[in-house]
Amino acid sequence: MIRTVMAFGYNPPQMLPQFLLSILLVTALQGTNGIRGQILLPTTQSQGRTEVILEKSGAFLARTFSDNEGHFRFINLSDGEYVVIVKLDGYDEARETANFGRDGISMMSLTMTRKAVVEPDSTQLLYASYPRKVVDDYLKALEESRKGNSATAVKNLEGIVKALPDFHQAHNALGTLYQKSHRFPEAEKEYNTAQRLGHGSEALVNLGSLYIQIAEGARDTRDTRNFGAALDEAVRALNLAIRIDPGSAKAYYYLGTTYYTGGQFLKAEEHLLHALQLEKGMGTAELVLANVYMKQQKWTEALECLDAYLRDNPKAADRDQIAQTRAKVAARK
Repeated sequence: MIRTVMAFGYNPPQMLPQFLLSILLVTALQGTNGIRGQILLPTTQSQGRTEVILEKSGAFLARTFSDNEGHFRFINLSDGEYVVIVKLDGYDEARETANFGRDGISMMSLTMTRKAVVEPDSTQLLYASYPRKVVDDYLKALEESRKGNSATAVKNLEGIVKALPDFHQAHNALGTLYQKSHRFPEAEKEYNTAQRLGHGSEALVNLGSLYIQIAEGARDTRDTRNFGAALDEAVRALNLAIRIDPGSAKAYYYLGTTYYTGGQFLKAEEHLLHALQLEKGMGTAELVLANVYMKQQKWTEALECLDAYLRDNPKAADRDQIAQTRAKVAARK
């Protein structure tokens, strides 16, 4: 369990909003039937006017356009069932249903989900981008790392980036090995190089995790200045990662962990919940979120997170430890 310390000193940049699952809320109001809603996209940028289609009994009835923030409405509708449809390039079609049995207004939000993209095989992309021998050496280095032969993997990757300085995947992989060995300045350099060369979001997420690790070390030695500075850098790197890839569950997880480490529990909860929306069953996020709730003595919420972790990770090596923690939390509920 990560220990909580003082809040770190910075003015955090504006975060992406935490988009909830699509909901349909119907309330009875005086006047004619109407539908009001908002289209939600996983971006902070203005989405522009978007076409919204209204159907009844399976047939086209009307269309309107949202404003730049995604708000739209249909008014003067008779009783019955309606379907609101939004089609947007690059996103799955969104549909929501509204029913009117009496005068009222339906409030809805339609969360747009990016279409799954079938990527070419990553190995083939490497062969298409770099000399075959260098790629073969890179894949062998990764295999050595998986076998636990970190020293061999580091030596091989160092040779690769020296021979081919623009091989950003190798820089990123080398950074992870340096980080595991607590060679933090070298890891930072490799991640920054990978990000600069084009390995953007993943390298920035790794950089964020590095700064969290540095902050934890500073906390343990009561080095408050470097503690706060490292968390500031983690927030900067992870927010940039999210701007590049708003669907990165790992980026939101590490951002939530950053705020938890700094004692900012509400922000931590917000970003950890978003990570779990993007990747259901993400065990690491469930455990950090449980810690967030325990620090606030929200025992019911903490218990739910621990139960979710135990349910989603039946073969986890730490199940016994988590079960013991759950028993203690249940006793305080």
